[in-house]
Formats: sequence, structure tokens, C-alpha cells
Amino acid sequence: MGWFNDLIWWERLWLPVGYTWKDLESTPERTKPDVNDLCTIPVWVIFILTTRYLFERNLATPFCHYLGIKVNFRDNKSKKPKAEWTDSDLRREKKELASRAHLKKSTETCWRFAFYSLMLSIGTFVLLTNDWGLDGSKWIHRFIEDHEMTWDMRLYYHTELSFYLSLLISQFFDVKRKDFYQMFIHHTVTITLLVISYINSTYRFGVIIMFLHDCADVWLEAAKLANYAKIQKVCDALFAVFGIVFFLTRIVFYPTYVAYSWFHYNTYEQGYLQQGLVGLCYLLLGLHLYWGYLIAKMAYRLLLVGKVEKDTRSESESEDSI
Repeated sequence: MGWFNDLIWWERLWLPVGYTWKDLESTPERTKPDVNDLCTIPVWVIFILTTRYLFERNLATPFCHYLGIKVNFRDNKSKKPKAEWTDSDLRREKKELASRAHLKKSTETCWRFAFYSLMLSIGTFVLLTNDWGLDGSKWIHRFIEDHEMTWDMRLYYHTELSFYLSLLISQFFDVKRKDFYQMFIHHTVTITLLVISYINSTYRFGVIIMFLHDCADVWLEAAKLANYAKIQKVCDALFAVFGIVFFLTRIVFYPTYVAYSWFHYNTYEQGYLQQGLVGLCYLLLGLHLYWGYLIAKMAYRLLLVGKVEKDTRSESESEDSI
């Protein structure tokens, strides 16, 4: 298996031309990431999934009840064998199942909002406490020689990677939406980008891309929760903020300033996986444009009828909202 291991860690695959793995070893003056650090990720995924279960059950559910999002229970005493059910019984059963799904979506949204808020806070701290955070000329230039993996960047990476892995798993158990496959592709691409950029030291770009995604996701989950609670004016306001942030970060800033920094300040002859990273970034852009189209349709309805109505991502056209 030695040849297979050599193929997996072939330097021409991972690193710029002329560089070896020794160039990415930590020194007393500069700390670099160790691929062995990623072995702890499965433990963190289990921890996040467990925390999510406890959060949704003990915090999110009571909070949703407080907002008026509850399950409409049928009177158990009046239940009859299904063979004897009347049309009225069927309607009550359908209403109860719909209200259960509605509460489930609401608790899922509470969890994502809480975790996206945490990641946005960590990302903001990383960018504002490092001199390269807002300077695109320092994101890729001399990343082999000069870029250090700091404790806060390591925390941000491990949190994001564990969270997206947990989303990839829980996606099969959450309420299904129409963009199930698009989200599956998005999570898979994001995880791949995080792992590769962590190993080959392009982690400053990884931090920037993670931060841009977190900026919009927080507002989206907040708007969803307001909509589930039928607080329409708050929902419309939050959705408007989300649309603006999404457009600025993912449709404007991401393919222009971020892409410009990569191509303009990158002086290395890239390895094959780094070239593949660029392709994956463009795949993410394609997903952004697709979701941007759906957001534009919802914004049009918001302006036309005065409120956000249905979620173009939902599985049920009649039961879901954003």
C-alpha cells in the first residue's frame, strides 16, 4: 500500500510546484496545521449532533411554544380505529401531522440560527484581530512561507467543518426540502474545500469564504423563524436584510473581490488540487446564483403582495414558508 499512500500525498497534487511537505512543517517561529488534527472531527460531529438534540428538545421547543408555534393535538379519547375514521377525523389527523412538521422545522431553524450566530461571531473575531483580515493582498501571497495557523483560525475551521458534516448527516432526517440535492452538493463541496485548504495552507481564503457564507445564513434563519411564528412584519424586514446581505456577499463580493485577490496576488504555480479548488469555488457560485434567483422571486412577491409567502425551497407548497 506504500504506492497508494505516496499517490494520495503526492506533493504535486497538493502543493505548488517546487514545494514539499517539509515546507509546511511547523517551526518555533511559525505554526502550521497538522493533518492529524482532523482526526478529532468525528468526535466533534457526534458532540454537535448530541448538543443539537438536547438544544431542540430543551430550549428550541419551549421557545417555539412561546412564539405560538405548537402542535395541534387531537383528543386521544375520541380516537377510533382508522377503518372507522370520518372525513373530520382525517382532517384533524392531517392538521396534527402538519403542525408537528411545522414545529420540527421551527426547532431546526432555531438550532441553525444559534450555530450560525456562533460561527459568525468566531469569524468576525478572526478577521478583526488579524492584520490580514480585511486586506485581500495578504490572503494568498506567500501563503507557504508566511501564513501561520493561529488558535482562533483552528477553532473556526474545526467548528465549521464539524457543523457542515453534521448538517450533511442530519439532512437525511430533517424535514425534506425541494433543494435537498443542491444542499447536499453545497455541504459536500464546502467540506471538501475546508479539508483541502486546511491541509495545503490556503486557510486564509477558507476563513474569508466561510465568513461570507455565515453573514447571510444568520439572517435567513431568523427570517424563517419569524415566518413560522407568523410575525409577518418582522419576517419581511429580516428577509429584506438577508436578501441584501446575500447579494452583496455572495453575488458581488465573492466572485469579484475574493476571486480578484486569488488570481492577482497568487504567484505560485498551483498544484492540481488547488486548481480543483478554484473549480469548486465556481460550483459554489453557481449554487449562489440559483438561490439568488429564488430569492429574487420571493423579493418580487414581497414587493407585489406586501409579504413573503411561500418558500421556493420547501417540499410542501402549501405548508411551508421561508
